[in-house]
Amino acid sequence: MSMHDVPATLSFEIEEYVKQFPLYCMYNGIKHKFINISRLGDVFITDNLKSTSYNKRVLITDLYQFSKEK
Repeated sequence: MSMHDVPATLSFEIEEYVKQFPLYCMYNGIKHKFINISRLGDVFITDNLKSTSYNKRVLITDLYQFSKEK
């Protein structure tokens, strides 16, 4: 599966999983919360660690230091 070919059903499954098991990552030196991934392969993140909605769409290759902890 290419990065730009994520089925919509997989995106929904990822969103449901992340609601149950939050995932955090670093982006541009700031910790962000992973929200979801689009059908086009970009990732929805937010710098508000308590939020459930995103404020940035970025490439997954721009993210680093993934963790389960805030």
